[in-house]
Amino acid sequence: VLRIGFGRDRARHPLRASLTDAAIMAALVFGLPLYLGLSWPQFARQTPDLTAWIVAMGVLTVIAGTIRFLRRPGRDVG
Repeated sequence: VLRIGFGRDRARHPLRASLTDAAIMAALVFGLPLYLGLSWPQFARQTPDLTAWIVAMGVLTVIAGTIRFLRRPGRDVG
């Protein structure tokens, strides 16, 4: 997130990079509990550390995607 904020993001296609990040997070959020055979509430109760990590990574993914979207080339920032 800091690298993106300071304009040192190496992504050639910021929108594609943000969508890829979001797809990976969605796979974790929906796939991991499903893989373990748990519902999301059961997963959250049984693995609070993983739940906190997934939530934190989700928040960072949203922040990074927003910054990439706002700083994309060709956008007038006024």
